[in-house]
Order: sequence, then C-alpha cells, then structure tokens
Amino acid sequence: MKQVKSIAIGMIVCGLIAMAVGLSFFFSNSTSTKPETGKEKYITEGDLYLDDGEYMLAIASYQKALELDDANVDALMGIANAYSSMEYYEEEEEIRIQLSEIVPDNFDNWMGLVMVKVSMNKFDEAKELAEKLRTQYEDDNLEALYHQMDVREPVFNLASGSYDSYQMLLLKETPDNATVYYTTDGSEPTIYSDAYADGIILSYPESVVKAKAIGFLGNESKVVELNFQILVPVQEFRADDSSLGWLIRNELQKKWDDPVYNYELAQFRTLCILGDYDYSIENPGDTIFYADGYK
Repeated sequence: MKQVKSIAIGMIVCGLIAMAVGLSFFFSNSTSTKPETGKEKYITEGDLYLDDGEYMLAIASYQKALELDDANVDALMGIANAYSSMEYYEEEEEIRIQLSEIVPDNFDNWMGLVMVKVSMNKFDEAKELAEKLRTQYEDDNLEALYHQMDVREPVFNLASGSYDSYQMLLLKETPDNATVYYTTDGSEPTIYSDAYADGIILSYPESVVKAKAIGFLGNESKVVELNFQILVPVQEFRADDSSLGWLIRNELQKKWDDPVYNYELAQFRTLCILGDYDYSIENPGDTIFYADGYK
C-alpha cells in the first residue's frame, strides 16, 4: 500500500514539474511575441514616420523615447535626421553636438555635423572639423568632402607691375573644386562677376584685377589683387567702313560717334570679315563677325 502511495506521489510531483516547465515556456514565448513597449516602441514608430516623411510626428515619437532615456542614441539620431530633412539646421546642429558628447566615436554623426555646418555657411568651422577628423579616420567620403572645402586662392602667371606690351593673364592651375571669378576694375568679385575661362587680356593702360575661387559647396578663397600698367602708346582706331565701325562700337557698347582706342580693340581675339573687305585685325579678345557683302 505504501508503495502504491509513493508511486502516486511521484507521479503528482512529475506532473507539477511538467506543468511548471510548460507554463514557463508559454510565458517566455508569449513575452517574445508581444509588441514592443517603452522606448523601443517609440523609436520604431519614429522610424516609420521618418521614412514616410512625417518629420514632426517622427520627432514627437523620438522625444517620447527620450523621456524614458534622455541619452538614447537612436532617438537623438532620428531627431537629427528629421531636422536635416526639414532643413532646420540650427536644431540639427544642436542635436549632433549633443550626440558627439554621448558617442564621440560615431563617425556618421561627425560627418553629419560637418555637413550641417556647410549648410549653415559655417565653412571655416566645417573645414576645421574635417581636418581634425582626417587625423582620426581614413574614409574616402571624408577625403572627397574635405577636397571640396579646400578652396585655395588663385595663382596667376604674372605679378603686379608695368609691361610694355599687351599681356594675357593666365591661371597657373585651374581648380577642379571651384570656379574662379574676377573683375578688372578693382571691385570685389562675386558669383555674378566674369568666370575665368581661358585667360584675362591686359590691354588697358591701368587694370586692377581681383580674383577669388568659389567652391561648389559655397566656400570661398581669399581675394587675390594684382595691379597692372600697360605702357603701349594709346592710339585711336578709325575704320574706313562705317558698318565695321558701327559693329565694333556695338560690341564695345559705345555710341556711334564715340572714339575707339587700340587698347579696346585688343580685347577682341579675332575679327572675321566675310566678303570683299581687306581688313585683317587680329587681337587677343572676343570674336567679331562682319558679314556685309558676303558672297
């Protein structure tokens, strides 16, 4: 009888153990299939809003996650990306600076901080930060970005001074990350000034050339200033043909009776006469096409 009782007790104990194991498995399995809760839920929600372009809703979700974890990197990065998409650059910069203190080894955030400074026209700060990052990281994108920001002042083939003949001012090296803009009247060059192409003709008795390179990201070099005196005797040009004289004055934006001088004609590269005319004027400036009497 005692033996039967022992067997029964053993069976009950085994049953209880099996039930406990089953319940443990059930609850553990149920927990793993439950939807995310807490900050993970808000971050996932924010990511979905961000992908859909609902940037303010994304920021609201990320901020809820930050209420539970004020240093959560995923939430802060999400907010920075949302501000970037909305072009709220001051807000993005503030978040990325905060992130740089929490995760100082996050390269993507550092790159984002460089780019937001560029977007805010803080070119000196952006370049300084990129230079610092180049000492810590080897990255092709960083090198390409730094190259675009490394805009250097133009270097020309001639120095300031006096010359006894017309000159062609040439860049020693044409930059591949910027456009060089210049003026010849001493005014400050801008993107609306003449863009350097294939030389600057120096023919006027006095010229003050100012030039600077403006990068494709918007950063600028220092202004280079050169002063020239051209000592070629000044002579008035007279065309035997009135049509030719009118054409030249028109190109120079002069009135029909304004005098034309040799240093002005020197701004033209070639004068092409098509017809029965015997003119052969070749100068280092633009081209005039004269077609009256063409056969």
